[in-house]
Amino acid sequence: MSDAASTDKKQKNNVKVSIKTNKFLYVDIVKYLLNEGETHVDISGLAASINPVVEIAEILKAQGLVEVTKIETTRAAEGRGRPVDRLMIRVVKAKGFQKVFDEQQAARAARDATKEKDSA
Repeated sequence: MSDAASTDKKQKNNVKVSIKTNKFLYVDIVKYLLNEGETHVDISGLAASINPVVEIAEILKAQGLVEVTKIETTRAAEGRGRPVDRLMIRVVKAKGFQKVFDEQQAARAARDATKEKDSA
């Protein structure tokens, strides 16, 4: 595999969390990536984004969609030489992933259809 292809693959299944974006968007991204065939997804965040990383993994676990296979913490110097903490949580599909995912997608489609009907 070429370096470019390896880099693309590496970045595709790495979800970098920011505190500026709604955590439920990240939940949906992880679900989508796993449904599209990724064997695992790494959810990572720096400094203030560490808590949302944990929350995202816990939301997915509570829904019965994923299992956590790896938790990694690191501390590195960033920018002005100050140490910055980083958390990475690796998740894989839980046994009932497809069933739960399909049920959630059906519920979302029904909700969207109701919204369209009500607004018409």
